[in-house]
Amino acid sequence: RMSETAGDVAGSAEALRRAAEQLEGAEAAARLLEASGRLEPHDPEGALDLLRTAAERDPSAVAVHAARARLAAAQGHHDETERAARCALDHAPAPGPDGSGVALAQAARLGGDAARHRRRPEAAAGLYPQTLRPAPRGPRAPAARPSASPPATTTCPAGHSPCWWRPWPLPL
Repeated sequence: RMSETAGDVAGSAEALRRAAEQLEGAEAAARLLEASGRLEPHDPEGALDLLRTAAERDPSAVAVHAARARLAAAQGHHDETERAARCALDHAPAPGPDGSGVALAQAARLGGDAARHRRRPEAAAGLYPQTLRPAPRGPRAPAARPSASPPATTTCPAGHSPCWWRPWPLPL
C-alpha cells in the first residue's frame, strides 16, 4: 500500500505479485488480478502475464478470465482471447446483481470477434449469443416477455449466410 500511496505503480504491483506467491488458489488470483489492474496502463503485456499466472493459480476465477480476454484482445492475441472468453463463460454462474454479467458479455463479444478473426464461424456463433446473458430484471424487462427469444440463424435478405437475422421485428 505504501508503494501505491507514493505513486509507484510498478512497485505496488510487484508487492501484490510477491504476496500472491505466499497464497493459494482464489486468494492468490485475487491479488494477481489487482496487480494486473494497477499495471495495465503502464505495461499491458506485463499485466497480461500476471493474469495468465492468476488463471493458472485459480482456473475457475471468472473475473481473471474475463480480464485476460479483454487484455489479450487489446494486444491482438486472438487465440488467447477466444480461450479466455470460453473459460470465463464455462465457469460463470448465472448472472446476478453484482455486475459480473457485463464483464461476461464483453468477454463473449471479444471471444466471438477473435474467433471470427481466426475464421472460426462455429466458435463465434457459440460465443456471440452469450452476450445476452446479463438480462435485465423486472416485469418490464424484455427478457421477461415470452416473445423475446434468441435470434434465428438463417440467411438474411442480403444473401449472407449464416447471419443473425429475424424475418420479423423484435417486440419493444
